[in-house]
Amino acid sequence: PVKGTDLLLRAGLECLDLADAHWLVIGEVTDRRVERLATDGRWRGRLHMAGRVDGAGSLAGAFDVFAMPSRHEGLCRALLEAMAAGTCPVVSDAGGMKEMVRNGRDGLVVPRENVAALAAAIRSLHADRGRLAELGASARHRMAEMCTPAAFADRVLAAHARAVA
Repeated sequence: PVKGTDLLLRAGLECLDLADAHWLVIGEVTDRRVERLATDGRWRGRLHMAGRVDGAGSLAGAFDVFAMPSRHEGLCRALLEAMAAGTCPVVSDAGGMKEMVRNGRDGLVVPRENVAALAAAIRSLHADRGRLAELGASARHRMAEMCTPAAFADRVLAAHARAVA
């Protein structure tokens, strides 16, 4: 429930008119709302429930959009893996995700619990493949800028130098 998978599936049902869109949920499902939404007959083979997948991060580059509509979240590894792969993220404004994904620069940030905003964000990216590619490229650059071991070490050393000064 914390990850907002039910919100993603509700947004997906609102976007079923996007005929070439498929939805993949990776991870164990422990939420009855998700189980109920996943069995909705309107999906017609366009929802894929993969369950637990070892090494799922290696798949991140295969997707057009990575959606994480969490209700509460620090900063999830899956988001970082998707950004590193250049996959455009759509995240809720929960926790640290809104700080990693600069809205409109590295992906899209939507309000928590807002299915209509999530669906609108996905629709906008589906309609504008150029923007989708630009946001994905920016996400990859943001990861290289912020999260490589060298970048992290540089920030720690700079913080240490400021503290010593």
